[in-house]
Amino acid sequence: MSSKLEKLSFSISLLDRVSKPVAKIQRQLGGLADKARSSFANIAAGGLGVLGSGMGIQQLVQPALDFNRAMGEVASLGVAEDVLKGLGKEAIRFSNRYGVASTDFVRSSYDIQSAISGLAGNELATFTSASNLLAKATKANAATITDYMGTMYGIFQQSADKMGKAKWVEMMAGQTATAVNMFKTDGNKISAAFTALGANATAAGIAAEEQMAVLGKLSLTLQGGAAGTQYKAFLAGVGKAQKKLGLSFVDSQGNMLGMLDILGKIKGKFGDKLSVESQDLIQQAFGSSEAGSLINSLMKDTQGLADSIDALGKVKGMDAASMMAGTMVDSFQRFSAAVTNTRIAFGNVLLPILNPIVDKFSRGLAVITKWTDRFPNLARLIGHVALGLLGLTAVLGLMAMAGGIVAMVFSPVLLVAAGVVAALAGVVIYWGKLKALFQNTAWGQSILQLFDFILLPVRVVIFLIGLLITHWDALKNAFMDTNFGKGFVMLLENIGELLGIIWNSAASLLNIFTSSLDWWSKATSMIPGFASSDPSEGAPSSSPSLDASRRSSVAPGGVTQHISNTMASSRNNQRTIGQVVINSDQPMTKSAMDELLFMGA
Repeated sequence: MSSKLEKLSFSISLLDRVSKPVAKIQRQLGGLADKARSSFANIAAGGLGVLGSGMGIQQLVQPALDFNRAMGEVASLGVAEDVLKGLGKEAIRFSNRYGVASTDFVRSSYDIQSAISGLAGNELATFTSASNLLAKATKANAATITDYMGTMYGIFQQSADKMGKAKWVEMMAGQTATAVNMFKTDGNKISAAFTALGANATAAGIAAEEQMAVLGKLSLTLQGGAAGTQYKAFLAGVGKAQKKLGLSFVDSQGNMLGMLDILGKIKGKFGDKLSVESQDLIQQAFGSSEAGSLINSLMKDTQGLADSIDALGKVKGMDAASMMAGTMVDSFQRFSAAVTNTRIAFGNVLLPILNPIVDKFSRGLAVITKWTDRFPNLARLIGHVALGLLGLTAVLGLMAMAGGIVAMVFSPVLLVAAGVVAALAGVVIYWGKLKALFQNTAWGQSILQLFDFILLPVRVVIFLIGLLITHWDALKNAFMDTNFGKGFVMLLENIGELLGIIWNSAASLLNIFTSSLDWWSKATSMIPGFASSDPSEGAPSSSPSLDASRRSSVAPGGVTQHISNTMASSRNNQRTIGQVVINSDQPMTKSAMDELLFMGA
């Protein structure tokens, strides 16, 4: 056997010894990656399933949990069990009818129970229902009207206790809704007016409908708080005003007359229209400008005030409030509330089953918490293991991300797109030379005309950008004198800085990637079978077919198995080409014959 064949045999044997372990390692690494990927997928799917089921159960019973928590808050005030049941039923009924959240309904009863003592039976549910209905009718929030009802009960407590709290609150809700509609105001203004007025008018014996009518009239031109302040100033100055004006504003029993009677006496002395001198005298008599303004405002329409007092006095129930609230509710609000209430009903059925399970989990976690205090080393070990698993997961995720990025960078689609972009850039850059090369032919002129049309917008943009860069200082100086110019120039400079940062970051990443490729190339060149063949380095020269096999990827079984498979495939694809005649000037030697037989084996 010749020296060339010996070198070839040695090289193949060496590659075979190296390639078999490498191929085995590759298969093991590939299997490990597949198992890791499958395991992580199973863990993720299982974890998401458990998490999804837990969140689904929680979402199903969440409305019931919120509703029961609100009921628990009310129960903490010492409310009886039967009162709580009535409150819960009224909350669901009211919510289904007016589209209000039943949980908010229950929570509003907390403030009512805190402000009004002695509610029994269905009174708490009635108070809460009236307050929420009035809030809906007067476009106020439940908290404002709940506070308003507490204030009104404090002002008219004697009348409420005498009439009955449930009937009184229904009448108060109806009168307030009528006043809001009559005087074109809202619940917030009425509440602010009575808050500013306080119990002064009630202490003077003034009925609720008269107080509401006076405040409503004043609210036509004033804010609610200012109206209450004027009425309060008027009541404070009535006693001394009657002496200075020479008029009596009390009846035979010493009780203060109503507003209409007082205004009637003032009209009898000063006339229907007050002069400036009369207004000053009245203001001095009452001791404040607020009281004088009230009298001047109400004297303009005493008949309207009388009609308002009469209309409010006839209201005994919540019909007006119900009608106003009903017109403000749409079907979608009711549907949404009904869905939530249905979930509350189902949740209340499921909670007795779920609560013991959740309690067991809670006790188990409490035990684990105790163990962490009792066995700190064990807790530390578990923590380290958890951190290690999380770190391993992060490393594997980064490796997968890096592999995806490399695959994307070297994907054929991206390379083709980069080639197309590079070709277009070359056409744009060397357009003048291409035009001079092909402009003498008919087909070249047609293509050039087409490209001229296509590249016209690009050249216009390039020309404008060049013009902008060339005259940038002049444009900057021209625009810097205006606020718009200063802001625009500053914006462009910031954009330029941002683009520079992006370009520098991209260049740094590209340098890192290039260095990584260089390192990988040097590292793999040290492994037999991975380095590129170079005849100048003393490697045995061979045929192109052997070089192609050497550069191909290592198949399982090594190079020898790969050569055997290739030769078997070649034998299976033999073609008969006829008789071959070999003419040789030298006789065939034994070594030459052995070489031919070896190469053809």
